[in-house]
Amino acid sequence: MAAVSVDWFDSDVFDGPFGTILRVGVIIVGAIILQAIARIVFKIVAKRAMHRIDDPEPSDDGIVTSRRGRARRALAGATLVRSAVSIAIWTLAVFLVLEALGVNLAPILASAGVLGIVLGFGAQTLVADYLAGASMIFSNQIGVGDVVQTDVVQGVVEEVALRTTTIRDFSGSIWYVRNGQMPYLVNQSQGSTVAVVDIPVAFDADLDRIRDVLDAAGVEMMKDSELAEALLQPPSFSGVQDLTGNAVLVRAVATIRPATQLATTRIIRMRFKEALDAAGITIPWQRIEIEDVTERTPGPVS
Repeated sequence: MAAVSVDWFDSDVFDGPFGTILRVGVIIVGAIILQAIARIVFKIVAKRAMHRIDDPEPSDDGIVTSRRGRARRALAGATLVRSAVSIAIWTLAVFLVLEALGVNLAPILASAGVLGIVLGFGAQTLVADYLAGASMIFSNQIGVGDVVQTDVVQGVVEEVALRTTTIRDFSGSIWYVRNGQMPYLVNQSQGSTVAVVDIPVAFDADLDRIRDVLDAAGVEMMKDSELAEALLQPPSFSGVQDLTGNAVLVRAVATIRPATQLATTRIIRMRFKEALDAAGITIPWQRIEIEDVTERTPGPVS
């Protein structure tokens, strides 16, 4: 490093106290310029990745596959690279500044190994967060824009950094989850997902007719402008899911595009309700009668 810095500053301009100050200024300005260039490159990568996320390319069977996933992981990976590059730039700048000030770097570098061991024991969780974050990105587990569920929150990934993942839940709140503190991660944006709708019907209802009504409604949903882009296969009758005390619970399922599960399920449920109403099939409801016993005349006490 000393030889490199000597080559950089081998000029009479950098001699004397003023030259030292000038040398430090050049190093700091250079670090700022390098970081700005890295930030511009990141913005270009992020813009292209977001364009691919918003404009996916479906495969022959209609399932959004690798293109969107690669774009999301590229965006998240660029975030990690940006953080790593910033750390590397400023670490190098600090060493160059110390050298320009005449500080002997040999003892510092020699003690860096011992200091690293000490910090390693004291910052095990920090290291675990960094390793978990890098592992999630490069093993294709998560990307920006994915709908995920952890042990504490479900929402949309807004940023994946070295230490934390930023998730916006469906109420609009921002969660900063440490990467090393996620025992499991459910990603609902890879491949396809399933919308499940359970419908209670009366015990004496004709299940074959209900099946025909739901299947016909599912076929019509494929032509619905609100659902056509989200549905990969029409919703269809799956069978009897449960028998309760006052109803038979039937289930319908649909294969849909990832990241649309909640909104699509609500619309499917509404369309099924409309189809059942049109067919004259009612959903059972409970009736509760409350009897006022305070006005009863007490009988003779024997």
